[in-house]
Amino acid sequence: ENSKAIPTNIFKMKFSISKVSFGNLNDSEVFKYDLIHTASGFKVSLTDYGATLLSVTTKDRYSVSKNVCVNYDTLAEIVDKSPYYGSTIGRVANRIEGGKFELNGRTYRLNQNNGLNSLHG
Repeated sequence: ENSKAIPTNIFKMKFSISKVSFGNLNDSEVFKYDLIHTASGFKVSLTDYGATLLSVTTKDRYSVSKNVCVNYDTLAEIVDKSPYYGSTIGRVANRIEGGKFELNGRTYRLNQNNGLNSLHG
């Protein structure tokens, strides 16, 4: 059998984390984070732009590292071509009651896609 045991306590595993600039959007810098499991080489890359998953690299059954995530290579491509590839959350990580909110005295109305509420903005 080729299955391997899954660690029961991820917090005991050794990881390295790096942070680099991934681009700018609306006058704000967007960062890319790489999380690497040091023993296996398993790597996850994501941005702080909607917690967008950029890549998941793992070894196949022949021990060859492969990216198993579909996404674009640059922030501009992600924004211009598909704002949803790799997205792990929407603009809001919950429901907005009544599909509207107020900010700085102005009321904003959103698509009511969860009954009367807006789910994930």
